[in-house]
Amino acid sequence: GGAPPEDHPEVRLARAEAARAEAEAALATAQARPGWRVGVDLRTERDDRAADARTSTGVRLSRALGVDPGASAQAAALAGAAAGAARRAAAAQLRVEAVRAEAEAGLTAARTVLAAAQARAAASASALELTERGWREGQLSFLERLRARADDAQARRALAIARIAVHAAVSAFNQSQGLVP
Repeated sequence: GGAPPEDHPEVRLARAEAARAEAEAALATAQARPGWRVGVDLRTERDDRAADARTSTGVRLSRALGVDPGASAQAAALAGAAAGAARRAAAAQLRVEAVRAEAEAGLTAARTVLAAAQARAAASASALELTERGWREGQLSFLERLRARADDAQARRALAIARIAVHAAVSAFNQSQGLVP
């Protein structure tokens, strides 16, 4: 057994992309709002020609009255992209779950075929042995012997193919679990 579908590498990658897109959208939304401006004022003033100069200092706060429409549009576009990335992450998880179910069904089917191929190979080996004995005793023809050998060869070939199919199904199952690349 592998990790749960949420920990599958494909799903983790899709979720990381969705999180990055959401962070970009949040940053663009924050930047689209009118910001505060802070300034320091220094003024030197004189009442008349003979008086000493007075310096006054102050802090100035200002905020724009409107928003930048281009920034708002960009923030909306990034929010849409973030929603799309979240949907792709959910679709990736569903796809991984479907591939896992398919791989498990394929493995079960391959093992069933292997069991049937083993039974057929055992039966054909037994039939070949009986046919060889009958041919040696002169009770069966040479064609019967050839037919039994061909059946045995086909059964062994089917058994080898079934074993390969089981190994391929195990590999597909492991990949669907995220265990191997």
